[in-house]
Amino acid sequence: MAFLPSGLSQMSLLASTGLAGFTYQNATPNIISYTFPSDGKLHRFLLIPYVTVTSTQTGGALAILFRDPTNAAQNFGINGGGNNVGTNGWGNGFTNWDMLFAYPGSTVTLQQSSAQTAGAATIWAELWGL
Repeated sequence: MAFLPSGLSQMSLLASTGLAGFTYQNATPNIISYTFPSDGKLHRFLLIPYVTVTSTQTGGALAILFRDPTNAAQNFGINGGGNNVGTNGWGNGFTNWDMLFAYPGSTVTLQQSSAQTAGAATIWAELWGL
């Protein structure tokens, strides 16, 4: 697959929602997470999300939280929520498949960052990394 970032074939699956996916909630739960070893090495990771909306959402934003190479906390919004019925795949405002760096010992978390107060949606997500 030529469109994937170099080195992806060396990556391992770190966390997954599995086949059942994760049903959005009227809350702000963590969806998947992984903690890299504190080994003094810079780690790379890639989040691959897929969303299906079956009833128009109110809320339901998503974010990825981690510590960057300077050990600064990062909280990147990757989807603003409020997706329409029939939204499949990346949804409204998902970032591209960007490979990011995490500080040694950093925990990477995909989080539902705003409660879904109306609607229905499911996300399937995998976190790959080195």
